[in-house]
Amino acid sequence: MTERTRTAVALAKSEAQRMRHDFIGTEHLLLGLILEAPASPPRRWPISASNGNGPGKRRPRLVGPGTADNMHVRLPLTPRARRAIEEARLAARNLGHDYLGTEHLLLGLLVR
Repeated sequence: MTERTRTAVALAKSEAQRMRHDFIGTEHLLLGLILEAPASPPRRWPISASNGNGPGKRRPRLVGPGTADNMHVRLPLTPRARRAIEEARLAARNLGHDYLGTEHLLLGLLVR
């Protein structure tokens, strides 16, 4: 995994804990990718900080708060999140890349 991918996954875990969830799901992975994104995306990106969707703005509401009382240090991945990461690995390999980048993780989330 690249440093940015590790950061996105760490942010996913932090967001899951902040929401009081006892798991890391695809919604957390997507939020981790959004929060990890550069503050000023290139102009060619369809989502930019100027339209209120940048990481410096409010967090998107992807899922409601959880009810976990006891937060675990190590949160398990849901089956769909595990499958998304596996799809990301396959995408990286199919593209001939020897690393797992945030672009592959996004592709993994889009499959299925």
